[in-house]
Amino acid sequence: MNKKYIYIIILLVFIAFGFYTFYTDNTIKFKWYDFNDGLNLAKKENKKILINVYADWCKWCKKMESEVYPNTDIKSYIEKTFIPIKFNGEAQNKINYDGQIYSHSEFIEAFGINGFPATIFMTSETEPITVLPGYHDAKSYLNILKFIGEDFYLKMTYDEYLNSLK
Repeated sequence: MNKKYIYIIILLVFIAFGFYTFYTDNTIKFKWYDFNDGLNLAKKENKKILINVYADWCKWCKKMESEVYPNTDIKSYIEKTFIPIKFNGEAQNKINYDGQIYSHSEFIEAFGINGFPATIFMTSETEPITVLPGYHDAKSYLNILKFIGEDFYLKMTYDEYLNSLK
């Protein structure tokens, strides 16, 4: 009779563990840096900078956050190649960039951003590379990351890069 209770307890533990794993958040967490920490770390680690410009109300920003950035290939490529910075384009605080003080809206305006989401790419020394406006699915975004991350942008256009992949 004691063995029967032990088996029942073991079975209940397995069932409880199954429910726990099913109902917990298993999405891949992404390490985002704030603006100043990210810029400093990029210089220190000699990595390019990826700035995810978003707004809290933005549906496409949330889609990037839930579908694109958690993608295993994208996550591992960004971690290997970039310092990722999450930047609320509508936040009220000030930042120091290139020796000047900007509000968040002034900063994105200086980069020609007038909608969300957008991605700013910079060198490790904070020199702008390009601004990528809008939502991009995981496959397209990974191609763009590799185009920037592996310095193909210095040698060819993005269309030439895509044609070279065929």
